[in-house]
Amino acid sequence: MGFVAQSICETLWPTRCALCDTPGKLLCPRCARSLEFIDYYRACPRCGSPWGSLQCDRCNPVTERELADVFPCVSCFRYEGGAALLIKTYK
Repeated sequence: MGFVAQSICETLWPTRCALCDTPGKLLCPRCARSLEFIDYYRACPRCGSPWGSLQCDRCNPVTERELADVFPCVSCFRYEGGAALLIKTYK
């Protein structure tokens, strides 16, 4: 199998952990536990800040005008450490 075909197969059906390169699943149990998940009910409904459900520290009058036409979006985990590497790897 050629390098391109092997790369495509590895992208579609990963055989190694995306973070630590351990053989097995896309994310090994240790790396999956290390991701910092965001609780949907604690996140800001406007900007998605992880701790902004009651009083957001990131929304202000300037960003409220900019985000007026944007649908609320909440990420499932913080864009730090392993989560950032995971996203960069698959982009």
